[in-house]
Amino acid sequence: MKKTAQSDLFCENFGAPRPARGAGETRRAVGGFEVADGTDGRGARYCSIFVEEPGPSVLDAFSDAVLRCAGEFAERVCGSPPRRVLIAGLGNGGVPSDSFGSALCSRIDVGMRGGVYVCAVEAGVPAMTGVDTADHVGAVARAVGAELVVAADSLAAISPERLCRVLQITDAGISPGSGVSSHKSRISPETAGCPVISLGIPTAVRGRLVRGGGAAEGLFTAVGVGADVAFFAEAAGRALNSLFFGE
Repeated sequence: MKKTAQSDLFCENFGAPRPARGAGETRRAVGGFEVADGTDGRGARYCSIFVEEPGPSVLDAFSDAVLRCAGEFAERVCGSPPRRVLIAGLGNGGVPSDSFGSALCSRIDVGMRGGVYVCAVEAGVPAMTGVDTADHVGAVARAVGAELVVAADSLAAISPERLCRVLQITDAGISPGSGVSSHKSRISPETAGCPVISLGIPTAVRGRLVRGGGAAEGLFTAVGVGADVAFFAEAAGRALNSLFFGE
């Protein structure tokens, strides 16, 4: 597969022949998992947590790694622990390869506890709601007085080996629909009215399919992607519940 398209994964773009000027990346181990920390060269930071084989045997350890890395981002963007948090699940929950945001929301403990209020909303896609996703998330964030928005979405990669093998955390904001080249307004501190971090997993690969003498560009996913999405949603859900409620 020729890597000409840009990936939603910062770790793949950093490894491109011509990474953005000023981009940098370092590697470390967190709880037995390889983690890549970097910047895109324009001030945005990212953290990629890699897992070789998602499954029950590594769920607890992987969740702990996500907790540590997500906590670092929340502290960096907020300064002090946020007291009102909005978890925004993006994408179409009815499509397994686009269901990470919805699956994560279903695993979030919502409500007020210990002086911290957490709410979760499945923002869906404009084709289903008729509302631009960034406008939707921004309106809810302002209505609840959010001090932090955590947006979760499925991503597109350019390397098949990355499919459902990495969870990315970034403060770069997120453009709903970017994985299917349907660019909408960006969910960012400007549109949300508060700091934003995003969580994503690659559930599809951008590629070129040659068949019957013809060729087509598109997004391709793997059989059984739903089980991997459930693993990442469970790990991230546990991590966020612990991060905000101390459980």
